Amino acid sequence: MKLLAIVGAGRSGTNLLAQTLAADGEHIKNLYENRYIWSYGQADRRCDVRGAEDATPRVQRYISAHFARRGERSKTAVLIDKTPSNALRIPFLAQVFPDVLVLNIIRDGRDNMVSRARQRDLARVHGARGGSLVGGTQLVARRILHLSRLMQRGNLPVDRLPVALFDSVSGLTRHALGKGPPPYGERVAGLAACLASEGPDAAAAFQWRETVVAAHRAGRALGPRQYLEIRFEDLMTDPQRTLATVFSFIGCKQHGGARAYLRDQLKTPRPPPRQRTDPARLAALERHLRPTLEHFGYVWET
Repeated sequence: MKLLAIVGAGRSGTNLLAQTLAADGEHIKNLYENRYIWSYGQADRRCDVRGAEDATPRVQRYISAHFARRGERSKTAVLIDKTPSNALRIPFLAQVFPDVLVLNIIRDGRDNMVSRARQRDLARVHGARGGSLVGGTQLVARRILHLSRLMQRGNLPVDRLPVALFDSVSGLTRHALGKGPPPYGERVAGLAACLASEGPDAAAAFQWRETVVAAHRAGRALGPRQYLEIRFEDLMTDPQRTLATVFSFIGCKQHGGARAYLRDQLKTPRPPPRQRTDPARLAALERHLRPTLEHFGYVWET
């Protein structure tokens, strides 16, 4: 059994990529996100960063046993975990699973920021509706449904349920107090300060930059046998070549299902989100985004 960790800043296509690969056949199984498995034994959960030193024997045994059980049940050659915040803990992953394959998908930070903003706005709408008795009931119902789905998929074992319930109660309390939704996605060091001083757009850009840089540095340290970096844009514009590269990295032969699935998803192409956004809004984030974008070969323009 191989473990393929798909990582990347949230809203960068990790879910699409995992579903595409899993559509190729029974030899690949998508386990979705396992955030409550990877956070086992983590005392401070205000930040998602974990290093190799955090993989104590007790933590390694717990996480290894979880994925071993999932592997025995699925009986597939490759198991996919697509927890985006694992981009901040690649050394930790490699300590738990020395042979882990890490696939990092990078998306243009401007599009990523806009996509995060939409998620934030959607959460704010739900939160506003939650101000009424009916709306609050709906918020609770949605959260219960989410936790139920995690348990059905095997991503939330019973012993981790108290932690998940605590997270849910914390989020619902924020809504009830009118504080709005917490920042969407990876919990990077300094995010709260950036949010407080510069606002949500800058915080989203800060999240993207810190996550992308951390994954790039740690992934390259693993070497090309265990680490592959692809662009979301290449997956959209040249799916055949991109998928060929990915399957070669995994060491699996393609059976056509992945190409067919992605082709179906791309039947209605849409322009990048930033093309539907006020250029001045993006220009204000230049200092957060431009150096990293240009490092990865993107051209700065708003």
